[in-house]
Amino acid sequence: MVSKQAGNAIIIILIAVFLFGALAATFMRGSRTGTGNLTAQQAQLAAQELLNFFNVVERTANKLRSQGCSENDISFSSANDAGTFIADNDSVTAPVDKSCHVFDAAGGNLNMNQEFEKYQLPYDSIDAAGQVNHGQAWFHIPIARIVGIGTNANDLMIQLNYVNPQICAAYNKILKHDIDLTVPDGGAPTGDENLDLANKYTYCYYRNPALNFYQIRYVWAAR
Repeated sequence: MVSKQAGNAIIIILIAVFLFGALAATFMRGSRTGTGNLTAQQAQLAAQELLNFFNVVERTANKLRSQGCSENDISFSSANDAGTFIADNDSVTAPVDKSCHVFDAAGGNLNMNQEFEKYQLPYDSIDAAGQVNHGQAWFHIPIARIVGIGTNANDLMIQLNYVNPQICAAYNKILKHDIDLTVPDGGAPTGDENLDLANKYTYCYYRNPALNFYQIRYVWAAR
């Protein structure tokens, strides 16, 4: 009887392992294609993964700053960059020894292992201008300032375009942000048009009706 019970327990464990593996595989297939048909759990896992990565990037950048790198000297260039991102993520004043490079062993020693397209809408579903940005993220752009943080200078932020709207909503839910994703905010300073965005260091929002996409912003250096 004991042997039979032990055998049944092993079978139950094997079935559980199989089901977990199937669930993980389903999530990976869905997230890699950027499909708009994620389950709530898949969207939450993807959003948490993305937020965790941004947190690590911020901590690494701040570590380099504590070691003498200025915010302008910090470089986020990596082998993943393409097109305009090659220059946009780099710093022209970064030391040549790469001691201020976040994604280099000589600096922050952080691995750039993110496939950003799995958080975005499918490539074929966005316009030609947006396709250029697919699978890429900005890390070092003073493109806007957030109302309520820092000064009137533009903040340094990470920015990811064409975010899957389900992941966008899950991202805000994790942060306990009550943001109306039907209200656009396409101007600078951010938070003037959509007041829900003021005083927030990171959030996902509806970019604007003309561009018609969702965007995540993460301030790693308020100015």
